Amino acid sequence: MAIGFIKEIPKNWKKVKYTTMRLEIKQLAMWLSMVFALSSCLDMKHEGTGNDIPTKGEVTMHFDRSDSFVIEQLIHQFELEYPQAKIIPKYFSHQELLDLLNKGEIKGVFLHRSFTNSDKSVLERQKVKVRSVMVYKSSAALIANRDLESSIKLSDFLLWLTGENTLPQESLALYGRGGRFLELADSIAKRSSKAIKRKIISCNSPKMVIEQVQANKSTLGIVGVNWISDDGDSLSISLRKHVRILGFLDEINRNAMKSNSIGTNSNLLTYPFQSQIADNSYPFIEPVWGYDLQGYSGLVSGFLAFVCSHPGQVLIKKSGLYPALPPHRTIEIQ
Repeated sequence: MAIGFIKEIPKNWKKVKYTTMRLEIKQLAMWLSMVFALSSCLDMKHEGTGNDIPTKGEVTMHFDRSDSFVIEQLIHQFELEYPQAKIIPKYFSHQELLDLLNKGEIKGVFLHRSFTNSDKSVLERQKVKVRSVMVYKSSAALIANRDLESSIKLSDFLLWLTGENTLPQESLALYGRGGRFLELADSIAKRSSKAIKRKIISCNSPKMVIEQVQANKSTLGIVGVNWISDDGDSLSISLRKHVRILGFLDEINRNAMKSNSIGTNSNLLTYPFQSQIADNSYPFIEPVWGYDLQGYSGLVSGFLAFVCSHPGQVLIKKSGLYPALPPHRTIEIQ
């Protein structure tokens, strides 16, 4: 957001300056509390057998492929800051990451949800120590062929997923087994005693989902918003030119969801953009959590600390995702 020049000093400038200072102190206190919370999550004193430290060594980390644009930038910047550190990224679908987690083959991972009690039970049996922190918020973006309308009713889309012909499309293209979106959509459907029955096309990459939608008007698609939101990546810019990002004409009423029904507001149009992720108006938001499973203060904890630092959060914001610790602006009025 641009900041305009102030042509005239307001008469109550002392009050404005005092209010601004008080706001800065409040923001600083919040920031410090988050830093201490992160420090407690990462626990820099736990011991292990690895030979890497937070700023040096080599480690393999696992990520959701829908976040690959921002992850590559974060790793690149981290390694510039710490030349003796090497992060080897491995990209998989959401369900593949969970499978690897159950097999005990992961040292560090970014997941599009927090650990469930079932996940924790598996890790407890494996005697794995876990440190975690939320790193940013993503969302599932609904896309369609460019010849189609740019918005649909959310209620129609949810009914369409359960098999009703509320939309003319016949199928839904997804990456892998549907990712976090399909888990969330299925849980919403179950609140109304329904199940997902729509024909699903499983693709081997988010790029293939976009290609499928581009070629077929009868197919809608779901991709991680990072694949179409990064204005600093040429591939992301190119991909979104081939499809239409759909907005929802109404949103899920959170209170109605609790009573097994869906409320609508036809005057509201929501997209998977930062502002609507921030205010929780977009229905398919996916908080992304970073997990350190090394069991000692190693390179995974160092990378997580960097991602949650100011430079890391600025990169996340630039990529079209919503940072867990949004960078704030300081405005001085003299």
